[in-house]
Amino acid sequence: MKLAVAQGMVEAALAHARSRKMSPLAIVVLDARGALKVAAAEDGTSLKRSEIAIGKAQGALALIRSKDGELLGVIGISGDTSDNDEAAAMVGIAAVDLVGDPGA
Repeated sequence: MKLAVAQGMVEAALAHARSRKMSPLAIVVLDARGALKVAAAEDGTSLKRSEIAIGKAQGALALIRSKDGELLGVIGISGDTSDNDEAAAMVGIAAVDLVGDPGA
């Protein structure tokens, strides 16, 4: 996954969260190897939010795939309700024309 793609996901997820007045978020994107591509924590996030976001990414709450199904990485978001965190992740993934697989 290219850095610019990961950054685009984070920007779109944050825009979604702000438009819905969600609590401040921490977001991480890991590539298919599990290596950190992008991490962001909004002002006002609690101390452990980034660690929780990493845990969510490692738990693969929203897998990122190419249109042909290739696994590209994972995104983890923490800060609001689990449903809202997942919705922001899915918006971020879709914004860069990739496919999210929340396992639901």
